[in-house]
Amino acid sequence: MPFLLETLRVSGYFIDRFQFDFRHLYRTDDSFFIRVVFPAIGFLEFAQHPLFGVGGGFYHRSFADLLIRHFSEGLRFREVYDLVFLMPERATSRNLLSRVFAEEGLIGVSLFLGFLASVIRNAGAGTFARFAFALALALVMNFDSYAFVNFWLLIGFVQGGFFAGQQPDIRAAEADARGKKGMKRIA
Repeated sequence: MPFLLETLRVSGYFIDRFQFDFRHLYRTDDSFFIRVVFPAIGFLEFAQHPLFGVGGGFYHRSFADLLIRHFSEGLRFREVYDLVFLMPERATSRNLLSRVFAEEGLIGVSLFLGFLASVIRNAGAGTFARFAFALALALVMNFDSYAFVNFWLLIGFVQGGFFAGQQPDIRAAEADARGKKGMKRIA
């Protein structure tokens, strides 16, 4: 991508992201700052409460303190400022693993990874199951929260065998039903 941008002489806001100057991005790009710092805060919370975590849904409790203590330069970004001072209960880690570690600790992470291993085993049953599992992980990684409804819905379908090909083909069942009705008329 950087090669194409340079070759085509494209310039603008998003070009900086492809130059991989992380120090510059950290100081000037609020999206980059949020996607790096917020998960880091989750791991800092985990370091403070490694066994049980801070509790489900409580990532935001010490978020402001940790951000001000370690990453105060980010307060110049509007979204960060708002999440620290105006709406602290809306702060999230923006990362599934960081959030699970922060909120659930080692015990919760172990249970979660065990559950995901079970889902992976079930996803091996078919192509659609593997796709649904990959889609569920992609949704969560991109949209932040392990409480994300689509994640749990897709994971539940995979775990329950919905995509494993164990359901009867609806068209075949309908054809059988029509055939039986026709046989009754003949008899």
